[in-house]
Amino acid sequence: LGVSWVLFSGLALHYIWGGDKPNHQFWMTYSFAACFAAVTLRLWLPILQLLIDDPPIAYAIVAWLCWVPNYGVAHFINKYRSNFVY
Repeated sequence: LGVSWVLFSGLALHYIWGGDKPNHQFWMTYSFAACFAAVTLRLWLPILQLLIDDPPIAYAIVAWLCWVPNYGVAHFINKYRSNFVY
């Protein structure tokens, strides 16, 4: 998660410094998805702790559940946005 966040933010910076707004927006969507994983973790963890009676297992699941779906949402946002001309 940390590596991808730095990578996506770096790519976004590279493109905005080059004046390429569409690619900047593309990569910032993924960067935001990585950043928002902290919020997603805090939303999912109490739910999983109620559903799964073993806290270490619940945390192991939420460690992936907090960011992988976020990247899926970012993918669909970028796919939808790519239909528009800037």
